[in-house]
Amino acid sequence: ESAPRSTEDVDSDLEKLYRRGKQFYVVGNIELAIRHYREALRSDPDHKASKADYKKLKKLQRAMAEAESKLPRTVEGGRKVQLEQRENAETALKYLDEALAVAPPAVYRAELFAHLCKCHTTLKNGDKATHSCAEHKRLDGGSTGSRLYMAEAHILNEQVHKK
Repeated sequence: ESAPRSTEDVDSDLEKLYRRGKQFYVVGNIELAIRHYREALRSDPDHKASKADYKKLKKLQRAMAEAESKLPRTVEGGRKVQLEQRENAETALKYLDEALAVAPPAVYRAELFAHLCKCHTTLKNGDKATHSCAEHKRLDGGSTGSRLYMAEAHILNEQVHKK
């Protein structure tokens, strides 16, 4: 038979679960972070740090999923498709703002700003597109994708300011 576990062992395991959850959160693995926070909360449903981070992460996960489901897609189509794209982009902006309000680590912010850039470009919000694209480029380290978004935003700004 194994000896009963001491309170210190349980507390130590709880802290390990919490720290691992936090590490997964910071590197961008939402699913594993949530799993670790859930496990910590099974051990101690009143663990404040796990409870707070779990709620924050679930909110971020939901907002990101909702935003991604509404992101503008590259689709050829007439006026009806363009209107639908604009409506979806406006809806996505609300969810993206919700996700950013959670103040996620940089690994999530880069993706969120890329989505903001795409939405503002779709909505022809030149200055907001440029700002979002520049922030994405800064967070993303200047990848090819971020440079492409930035170029699209600059072209949009030129078109908007010519009118």
